[in-house]
Amino acid sequence: MSLRKANMRIAIVAPTYPLRGGIAQFTSLMSAQLSKRGYEVKSFSFQKQYPNFIFPGKTQIDKSVEKLTVKSSEPVFIPYNPLSWGKTFIRIKNYHPAIVIFQWWVPLTGPGYGFIDGLLKHFCAIPSLFIVHNVIPHEKWPGGNFWTRFAFRKGQKFFLLSANSKDELYRFYPQARNLKVTVSPHPLYDCYKGEKITPQKAKQRLNIEESKVLLFFGNIKPYKGLKTLLDAFSRVTKKLKDVRLIIAGEVYGSAKEYFHLIKELNIGDKVTFPNKYIPNEEVGFYFQAADAIVLPYLSATQSGVVQIAFHFEKPVITTDVGSLSEVILNERTGLLVKPGDPKELERTILKFYQKKTLAKTLTQGIREVKTRYSWDNFINKLDEAIRE
Repeated sequence: MSLRKANMRIAIVAPTYPLRGGIAQFTSLMSAQLSKRGYEVKSFSFQKQYPNFIFPGKTQIDKSVEKLTVKSSEPVFIPYNPLSWGKTFIRIKNYHPAIVIFQWWVPLTGPGYGFIDGLLKHFCAIPSLFIVHNVIPHEKWPGGNFWTRFAFRKGQKFFLLSANSKDELYRFYPQARNLKVTVSPHPLYDCYKGEKITPQKAKQRLNIEESKVLLFFGNIKPYKGLKTLLDAFSRVTKKLKDVRLIIAGEVYGSAKEYFHLIKELNIGDKVTFPNKYIPNEEVGFYFQAADAIVLPYLSATQSGVVQIAFHFEKPVITTDVGSLSEVILNERTGLLVKPGDPKELERTILKFYQKKTLAKTLTQGIREVKTRYSWDNFINKLDEAIRE
């Protein structure tokens, strides 16, 4: 079906700003980029992403002073409230879109997505496209595989953010081999404008005196491997005295085990750990203060944090899991290590600092490849998938 942009409406079912999290930011930025291309876009957003009793953070609302702009968004969908599913279907039906885009990242949305997509196919013959961030979630969900397949069963197009995710989709949902499947890498999170300052001034803003600074950024969950990093960093401090680790993020769950480990490793005077969600206006200070971003993930698909790091042209030290090696080119844009190995992570951090030209080499490598991850390139691919 050939579709003309000039009269084409796109409905998006996904969380949008001011809800917190990478998916909400991604959707808000993508919606703005599609609008620039001439599409009429409306997001049928979430009223809430998770029930309060299972949400591990302090709040689901982003209270940043520096806000993202969302042109057209209606908060109507609640993944765990069936009454909202029917309401969302009716609102989308009355909007008369040419296609519906679902953002997929967690099986909690499966029942509602599957219900809405099924009704749209049956009553309106509206095609759907799933942008898949995680085929399999990082944490286990009751009935997760069933609800993922339930959501996917009516999908006609799938849009993946890595080749590894495409392979995973084919293994998990073989029916996708007969459908339109597109791959385009996660674009840069370039929404953090803020003030461009020197590393020295950024350190002053964060009250950091050390000359060497490593940054762990993002919401803290077990699969992100922070315990491995703390172990490795305790070893690093025995060989590098003028070094600090910043842990910039909120623990999803109990923070006690991390603070206990910091105390046990005797590194409390070398670690900055505010245990809070970092508002948009402060993100730039953390990245500009850091020499490198360290992401010791035990498992992953892709990482939005890597794309923030690339936006600020900061090298990334991370694990060779999921599709991270598709973006982090070892010794060109970052350094790769085995997951769950604090000794290798220690050696790699020391190598980063002791090999004099390495940091400059990695930064230059990022500058050379970051255009691959532009929103223009991403929207070109999405535009093609939508209209084909």
